[in-house]
Amino acid sequence: MRRIGVYAAIAAVVIAVTGAGFSAIFDGPGGRHAVVVSAVTALVVQVAAFAVAWRLRGWNFLGAWGLGAAIRFVAIVVYAFVGLRIWSLDPTPALLSLVTFFFLSTLAEPWLLRSPVPSP
Repeated sequence: MRRIGVYAAIAAVVIAVTGAGFSAIFDGPGGRHAVVVSAVTALVVQVAAFAVAWRLRGWNFLGAWGLGAAIRFVAIVVYAFVGLRIWSLDPTPALLSLVTFFFLSTLAEPWLLRSPVPSP
């Protein structure tokens, strides 16, 4: 559980810093709102995907990491087709920021997943 908390903290910092940059670029109220919703969505999905990958890493490290990537991809598709309409978001800042949040915060994942797996 500690490793998931560390990842959540790293992802939150990466998303906050990147979100501040996106908020400066998309400085209208609709753009900022889209970036904030994307940031919250990204953090929730990232932590959930990492938790799944962390749990399954002993079974197959690459498969667990691939499953995390699949979860993120599905999240992007659902967000693009459903989330944008539900929250009435501007698609450009929403999707651009979400994909960037996912990409940058995923870079920390391999280092945290490579710790030894305890025996059952």
